[in-house]
Amino acid sequence: MSGKIVLIAAFCFASALDTDIYIQSPRITDFGDWGEYEECPPGMYVFGFQLVSEEEQGAFGEDSALNGIYLLCLPFTARRNSPDFLSSYLSSGAFSMISSSVGHDGYSRGIFDCPPKYFAIGFELRTEPVQGILYDDTAANNLRLICSNGRVLEGDGESWGEWTGAQTCPRDYLICGMQTQVEKPGAIDETTLNNIKLRCCLEP
Repeated sequence: MSGKIVLIAAFCFASALDTDIYIQSPRITDFGDWGEYEECPPGMYVFGFQLVSEEEQGAFGEDSALNGIYLLCLPFTARRNSPDFLSSYLSSGAFSMISSSVGHDGYSRGIFDCPPKYFAIGFELRTEPVQGILYDDTAANNLRLICSNGRVLEGDGESWGEWTGAQTCPRDYLICGMQTQVEKPGAIDETTLNNIKLRCCLEP
């Protein structure tokens, strides 16, 4: 009987490890549709990001602010087991880039990456609430990525709205995939990117 209990417990533990774990931005705004989920190649995890954002358009322009997010992935073993100088080299060149839905406005900004040997474990989104019928809505404006050594990387997006609070993976998990909610062109008041959902994968 005790053997069966051990087997059942082991099965439940393994199933728990296989469960999909996602962290998601609070729904301050909720415009648009969710794009396709995209994940880092097998054995790779997120270590940095790049934003696509539209700068302020002036008093009579239509501001869409944050339009898209690209996440940068590297192999776990290559980054963790390499000397610092080699890990930095890998970060600058030999990485994969993933995204979900990306809006049509703005331009690609700078690349931000965690220090050598570390990966992303969480994020925080800067979001502006709905401004009402007479004012311009922008929704998501900027992103912070939280590294496994505690460092917080703040992107070079726009400054409207407030930071909505850090969302982090459970212990021993790293960010490995993403999905974004983006409002398509044609809306009366385009907001473009509204929310993000990131998947947490158990590290090797």
